[in-house]
Amino acid sequence: MMENKLNLSHDQASTLLNRWRGDPTTYFDEVLGVTAIWKLQQDLLNACPIAIQQHKPIYVGSGHSLGKDYICAGISLWFLQCYRPSIVIQTAPTARQVEKIMWGETRVHWANKKIDLGGIAFTTPYLEIDKDKKWYLIGFATKETGGSAQAGGGKFQGYHSQNNCIIVTEAQAVEDVVYDQIDALTTSANVLVIFIGNPTRAKGRFAKGLRDKVNNIVFNFSCLDNPNYKHKQVL
Repeated sequence: MMENKLNLSHDQASTLLNRWRGDPTTYFDEVLGVTAIWKLQQDLLNACPIAIQQHKPIYVGSGHSLGKDYICAGISLWFLQCYRPSIVIQTAPTARQVEKIMWGETRVHWANKKIDLGGIAFTTPYLEIDKDKKWYLIGFATKETGGSAQAGGGKFQGYHSQNNCIIVTEAQAVEDVVYDQIDALTTSANVLVIFIGNPTRAKGRFAKGLRDKVNNIVFNFSCLDNPNYKHKQVL
């Protein structure tokens, strides 16, 4: 049930959650206060409910300064608050990338939110809604991950939930064994997995995922598509 801070009935809360769940853009507007979204970001938001329904991962090949981490940080909160209870994981090759980039963008969204749906954001990459229900967002680096999913090793063990979201940034630098561990979490009823990276390598799971447009939802963001570049000014 939604926190009573909105003074909504159970039916009203359920109606809101169902609407936001099916329309991430409305959640961004009404909850996070984000309205300045350009086309490729919008396409990524629109793809999230489809990816969950079709049980397909999303692969985003992207250059720098395109707002992909900003939009994916908001997607983290959308999933966390619309799929109840859920576990959301933000990960990247290094702790700096997790803490300064993904978690940093998440804290910006959290601080600027228009509607308080409950939860506590810590200084470290952790946001807790309900500890007893295992309902939280956590961030950690992949570099210390060892073993394989089949052998039960690695940092991703123990994070299975009926609703799972995993967002991987700098995915081109993530080892293939980590992809195997993430695969082990994709058996949940509702799963959203997003891999974001710079398509600089021709080999590896990320490169393979970008090429497979049958089993994956694939986007390629070009720096030339950035509205700031097109209009030669910061919009």
